[in-house]
Amino acid sequence: MKSWSKIAAIEVEDETSDVFDITVEDNHNFFADGILVHNCLGGIYSNRILRGNALGSSFEDIQAELGNLSDRFVDAVGQENFFLEIQFNRLEAQHEVNRHLLEHARRNSDLRLVATADSHYYHPDLWEARELYRGLGWGGKRDKMALPKREDLKCELYPKNAQQMWDEYMLHRDNYDFYEGQDEVVRDAIERTHDIAWEMCDDTWIDTTVKLPDFTKPERTAFQQLCDKVKAGMVDLGLDKKPEYVERIKEELSDIKHLGFENYFLVMNEVFHLAADRTLFGCGRGSAAGGLVNYVLGITQVDPIKYGLLWARFLGRHRCLTGETLVMTKAGPKRLDRVEIGDLVLTHTGELKPVTDHVQASHDIAYKIKVNGEEIVCAPNHKWIVERRGERVEIMACEFL
Repeated sequence: MKSWSKIAAIEVEDETSDVFDITVEDNHNFFADGILVHNCLGGIYSNRILRGNALGSSFEDIQAELGNLSDRFVDAVGQENFFLEIQFNRLEAQHEVNRHLLEHARRNSDLRLVATADSHYYHPDLWEARELYRGLGWGGKRDKMALPKREDLKCELYPKNAQQMWDEYMLHRDNYDFYEGQDEVVRDAIERTHDIAWEMCDDTWIDTTVKLPDFTKPERTAFQQLCDKVKAGMVDLGLDKKPEYVERIKEELSDIKHLGFENYFLVMNEVFHLAADRTLFGCGRGSAAGGLVNYVLGITQVDPIKYGLLWARFLGRHRCLTGETLVMTKAGPKRLDRVEIGDLVLTHTGELKPVTDHVQASHDIAYKIKVNGEEIVCAPNHKWIVERRGERVEIMACEFL
């Protein structure tokens, strides 16, 4: 899923005219890479509209206040970075906000609408967990922890695609007179949200690199320290004179060095030996028992060679593309292992974008895809553009099955 923008920083400020009423705690607003982002009924516009209604302000008075707010925001972030946000749910207050924002946009043609969905959980079937979490937040006193029925939910807070957004709008369109004649406006707002994510914002990826302490010392690298501990373990167990064990340990250490996982094994070694003074361990868990390195370090108590356990089941060099794979850059084709951060590479959108990071990851399994006589081995989460039912869609390799 694409995000609107990666948040560089969030700062809480006192509410003064200097910051255009933008706070984090009170109004749920923040800046993300120059774009003002706010959502839910706690937003500034919603507060002004609902407060105006509560105080008995006229429709025109509220519109006038919205105009003043928009002028200040446009002055702060620029016309191209400012949007009015509508949402669709079963809250009367939300539709009252939509009524005012639709009219505000109609009167000010330079203000653009977007249609968004609050996202508190990533899949629609997780609504029960969210409701339970809310109940726990009230110490179990709220409604005696009774979960509502799904059809009674006021909001379903998961990321919605364009069709789901349109369907949600259609559920409410006929219940409110002001939505009459607004179909094209709402459709454009939904499409504009897509355009912001794909055209105005950089790609946002989850950093999946391992975060571990570095054991490297000036006189001894982390890998050398791991080799020292493994060698001592081999000698203690009397395995250093057995060719089969020596070859296997060389293979495993070679993979560990290639993948840069030496710090991982050093951390596990420290953790297990400290914990051994306070608890009892089993002989091994899952694919980790297939590692001879784990065995000689004392992390597991199973001899993987004796029981025919596979090292590759635990760790291996599975990867989607080899270093020799050619990548199209601004300077022409370039080997993947020679692409550097900052190089401009051609993306699937046909644009040249700078490389911001490169990560080599390992996976327990790999998928072998045959296309036009060519065999490609890739990770389960490797993304492919395929054609399904006449449409081009992006799926992961694991979704081919």
